[in-house]
Amino acid sequence: MTSIFTTVLWFVLALGLLVAVHEWGHFQMARWFGIRVLRFSIGFGKAWYRWTDKRGTEYCLSIIPLGGYVKLLDAREAEVAPEQQAEEFSTRPVQQRLLVYLAGPLINLIFAVLLYWGLAMWGSTTLAPIVGRILPSSPAATANLQIHQEIIAVDDQPTNSWEAVSFALADRMGESGDIRLTLQPLDIASGESSAASHTVSLAVKDFMAHAASEHNPMQQLGLEPYWPLTQPIIGEVLPNSPAEKAGLREGDEIVQVGDQPLNDWSKWVEIVRSHPQQALDVTVRRGTDELKLEVIPEAFENKQGDQKTTVKQGRIGAQVKTVDTPAHLLRHHSAGLIDGFVQALAKTTDIVLLTFSALGKMLTGVIGLDNLNGPIAIAQFAGTSAHYGAIAFIQFLAYLSIGLGVFNLLPVPVLDGGHVLFALIEWLRGKPLSERVQQMGLNLGIGFLSFVMLIAFYNDVMRLLH
Repeated sequence: MTSIFTTVLWFVLALGLLVAVHEWGHFQMARWFGIRVLRFSIGFGKAWYRWTDKRGTEYCLSIIPLGGYVKLLDAREAEVAPEQQAEEFSTRPVQQRLLVYLAGPLINLIFAVLLYWGLAMWGSTTLAPIVGRILPSSPAATANLQIHQEIIAVDDQPTNSWEAVSFALADRMGESGDIRLTLQPLDIASGESSAASHTVSLAVKDFMAHAASEHNPMQQLGLEPYWPLTQPIIGEVLPNSPAEKAGLREGDEIVQVGDQPLNDWSKWVEIVRSHPQQALDVTVRRGTDELKLEVIPEAFENKQGDQKTTVKQGRIGAQVKTVDTPAHLLRHHSAGLIDGFVQALAKTTDIVLLTFSALGKMLTGVIGLDNLNGPIAIAQFAGTSAHYGAIAFIQFLAYLSIGLGVFNLLPVPVLDGGHVLFALIEWLRGKPLSERVQQMGLNLGIGFLSFVMLIAFYNDVMRLLH
């Protein structure tokens, strides 16, 4: 389990980097137009480290690492000396101010493209999206979906990884109707196609309308990934978990449960899930010794299929020791310079559109506000992605950079998008809105953001309690 310290550390690093990129966009655009930048701060509050460059800009690293800002020379905030009037911001043409406001969010989107571009050229290997298990009473079970089939498209959108499947399914959040999966039956032993591909329609209602910490889109359809036969050897044991309390350690091989011999991790998972709060007599091999342990899985509520059926299941807080996956069950992805850029641009565009779509669905009530994530959830994602390696962390950075860019483009006063809105209105009217109207907008924006943050924090806490 990623410790609290490392989780916070990776969160601060991720957020600090993306905030620096965002504010650099504002900073650089302002300097291109000859606007004086008074301060470039990463974080808020008291500065614990600062320095000043030759052009008089103060750079600060501040003690509250939850954002940042660029402070420009602005006559609306303080009196400007006559010799500095040419470098003042508020009297610049509206087009220049508009570009300064837009530069922060846009550089976040450009940064995401660059990260995805680098990943595309670097290449990656992922597990093929092969169905390994069908959950009972689920849309997949109702459609008579079979295991050992690779999902090669969702709603005619090609998918070559579980990540691609998840993104394609996320586009259907909150919707009802049929989700079409194009499937290729496989011979698991060889990886060869065992029959022609075909399409199956899975009926859903209010798909993923409400967040659930124990679920992902595939599970809501009733699918679980296929994993090769894996020895039941304990990898990581979570602190204060039933596994740790029972005495299980990393490297322990589970050889028997009761009178039943065991040689596959998935079978062990099934036994644990089906025995919540029930004592299991477990025989483990530790080195050359065999030990008898009593493991009592903790219970949690797991919703099935259409989310109307709730089942109590067990878990012990232990992960399997990772092993090499057969090559024919893996999919390799790489691209050249041009193709990689095209793929990166397309992926960033898709995520931007998906994010705006999800926000629209949230505002109209199609999906619930419990889908909002706050800083606690983001910190957990940062720590988890770093735990899985550099590629996962870079993917997280790219996704978070897009989220930061899109969020700041929202036409909400206080955010960059709100300033863009005021600037566009000024451009169309030929004069700015009155200070009273702008202040009213700012007050509404602050109220809206406070409400959003309150909901996000509440969701974070509820997920932790769950």
